[in-house]
Amino acid sequence: MKKIRVIFTKTDRMKFVSHLDMNRFFIRLVRMAKIPIWYTEGFNQHPYISFALPLSLGFESLYEIIDFKLTDDNFTNEMLLDALNSKAVPGIRFIDAFEENRKAKEIAFSKYEIKFIDSLSAKNFYDYLVKSNEISVLKTTKKGGTKEIEIKQYLRELDYNSETATISLTIPAGSELNINPTLYVEAFNSETALGVDYSVLRVAAYDKELNLFR
Repeated sequence: MKKIRVIFTKTDRMKFVSHLDMNRFFIRLVRMAKIPIWYTEGFNQHPYISFALPLSLGFESLYEIIDFKLTDDNFTNEMLLDALNSKAVPGIRFIDAFEENRKAKEIAFSKYEIKFIDSLSAKNFYDYLVKSNEISVLKTTKKGGTKEIEIKQYLRELDYNSETATISLTIPAGSELNINPTLYVEAFNSETALGVDYSVLRVAAYDKELNLFR
């Protein structure tokens, strides 16, 4: 038996599939692809799968991570990718597979690209992020309440691309702290009353040293 980590993309219409439905989708997919996946033991046996960073509904991603175990050591990573992609639907593409050697709890940051309808909106948002001394927002707690937090301090690798009307930023994502990128746009929209439209794409996951997590 071996522990496997797979990297896949989730784009286009698949961004409207919730995290819970993604669990169901993947279980059906591995069965259709005849993947020798390990099942949990006990009365209610089911395929063991674990998503490292659940993706918010409506977000696209180029770097989703899923972990599971294979019962057949001779089932190669190439065979796994071919089998998964042969049964995948449009919007899901499996791009890499390797043996897991790091715990998912080591993920500390995610990099996102926030795309606006035009370059002016993107530039205004970028200026807002750069020039604001602090950005305070209400964040939902694990217990269902809300609390005010200051999120300007968490910004990393902030960039602006005028050609694509895109802002890229790296912010905390993981078990210790998780900041949703929409909080920054909602704060901007609230302060400027512009209400600009945008879309979000996750492009990478990093450890505490901002190294690509694999």
